[in-house]
Amino acid sequence: MPFYHYRQRRSGGSFRAPAVNVYVEADDIEEANKIFVTIDGCYFDPDYEKDCECCGTRWNEPYDEKGHSNIYEVYRKIDKDNTVSQTWGSLRELTNSGKVAEYLIREKNGQVKLF
Repeated sequence: MPFYHYRQRRSGGSFRAPAVNVYVEADDIEEANKIFVTIDGCYFDPDYEKDCECCGTRWNEPYDEKGHSNIYEVYRKIDKDNTVSQTWGSLRELTNSGKVAEYLIREKNGQVKLF
């Protein structure tokens, strides 16, 4: 089952929780988009109700409609970036810390991993 990649833009000059990069496991891109917006802090704002037009929207739909083919491909991408330095226990722990994770992986079964 593929994983779809969402990358946060620095709308307003800063990143916000939950993560800069979000990967969602789903059967197709439509399902991935529906799951994505259920994650706190993840949304689409084409009418600029939350984000300003000058900075652009914070989140866009994935560019690759096929997605990454499996979790191992996602981990290879993350390891290639060499930025996995801390694993967070939960979204609540991360949000309460005031920091932003580099990666969030949301599996089809609902399990969330933060790096």
